[in-house]
Amino acid sequence: MKQLNEFSIFSNLKQYDTVLGEAVYSSEEVKDKLKNIIEKSSLKSVYNQLSYLIDENIILPCYTSPNFIRSLMNKVFSNKIDKKSYGLYSKNHKKIYIFMSNFSKMFFFVNKNKLIKTLTHELMHYCCAKETSRFISIFKKDLLKFYKTFFINFFEEGENIVENRNLSNILNFLMMNFELRSNINHTALYNYAYVLEKNIQIDDMILKRESIVHLLSPVKIYLQSPKTYMNAITSNQNIRHIITSIYKSYHKINVNSLPDTIPIQEIIFPSEIIAIQSMYDFNNKHIQLLKGI
Repeated sequence: MKQLNEFSIFSNLKQYDTVLGEAVYSSEEVKDKLKNIIEKSSLKSVYNQLSYLIDENIILPCYTSPNFIRSLMNKVFSNKIDKKSYGLYSKNHKKIYIFMSNFSKMFFFVNKNKLIKTLTHELMHYCCAKETSRFISIFKKDLLKFYKTFFINFFEEGENIVENRNLSNILNFLMMNFELRSNINHTALYNYAYVLEKNIQIDDMILKRESIVHLLSPVKIYLQSPKTYMNAITSNQNIRHIITSIYKSYHKINVNSLPDTIPIQEIIFPSEIIAIQSMYDFNNKHIQLLKGI
């Protein structure tokens, strides 16, 4: 039997914010309902920290239009809970939103486990932006292991393809030029190609440059249109090779289930790696990060 939680009708809903041009509505009752779920979940050890974020509207469970919910399926940073609810960390607002369809407020069910996993996922993005140094300090080993495995598999080379100091150079570049920026332009991708060329050790320069193009071209497509990228997965052998390399890298950090998010973000957003890890292998390192909020 599925583990379900009933959201009955809430009173005193009022507009709390506007996200991507869409009004969102909440109330103290809705916020308290989320607190109750957290208190009985895997996040209970950081209940006080998360309760404070809810009180400050940094974590906001809210209602919005079903059309807006559906549109989030094509957004870069959306995280589906079910057909009528999504989680989203907004870099511009510096907030986490749990969106629910306003058609559901009379009688709404949500899977509590999936809700908590989604909230945990978005909290990793939030903490990465707010506590960047601590985030890197806690998860650097996992991130380096992931990226090393990815580059070995994608470039189909041996262990010597990239040393840890080179991996650190790549990680630092990604944090400064992708992770912590709200707007990403094509120049960042060109610079990324240069950083990879400089730090990846492949003797055949022509082969290396061709492989880097094969890696970053799908990233460019994804940034322009996630839907176009998703539609190309089944027909594009290069994209499938990228996805396979990503999945093999997750196994190295104890994520043994295939993530149901779009498999490409990891190449440019390090926090996505830890966000996925937190959903499938929630451990003391994630708690340590959250306790420092």
